[in-house]
Amino acid sequence: DSSNETGPIELVVLAFDQAGNSGEPAEIIVRFNNPTALPQAELTFPPDSSIVSGVTEVRGRIIDPRISHYVLLLLDTNQYPIELDNLNPVQAGEYVLTEIDTRNWEEGSYNLGISAYNRAGYVNTSIITFVVDNTPPLAQISHPANGDTLRGWVDVGIEVSDEHLNFYQLDYGPGNNPPDEAMITIASGDSLFSGAIAWNTMQLQGQYTLVLTGM
Repeated sequence: DSSNETGPIELVVLAFDQAGNSGEPAEIIVRFNNPTALPQAELTFPPDSSIVSGVTEVRGRIIDPRISHYVLLLLDTNQYPIELDNLNPVQAGEYVLTEIDTRNWEEGSYNLGISAYNRAGYVNTSIITFVVDNTPPLAQISHPANGDTLRGWVDVGIEVSDEHLNFYQLDYGPGNNPPDEAMITIASGDSLFSGAIAWNTMQLQGQYTLVLTGM
């Protein structure tokens, strides 16, 4: 059964007679191509080509009854290899391998690879790429000014920008510090925006708070 072997394998045949004498060994090298013989390992979080910030889990899946250990190797923005430590022990299925704290990392693209080794000496590597972005989006309301008295239709001047903007949302709510459940959305989007958004205040009376959120 060669299903647990892969790559070049040397086969040696020795013949013995009844007196214990042996002839010259016959040797050949054969090459097996059995992907199932390699440790099966993949990184499941963060997703490939994703944007991460702060402290994030690194999750993976390792499937091999003969697994011995694994290594996580990070290539930073200068492609300098760093072996991660504080790894959790090998477990069955998908689990948290470690945590990475990117708060003091240089922003940019990183490669993260998992190399899994089994007791037969085989190794298999899987690599993902992710981008570190710890800079919060710029979200500004230029008009109206704080404390202005408004009536009718009002142009709300906003600016939202970020290299990896996910979405923005402009809301308003009654009072000085309205709860989330009282907020009403005026506009939202998923791309950079700089300009005016029309807000109908004709049915409103009293103090209200405008909130612009970018993520």
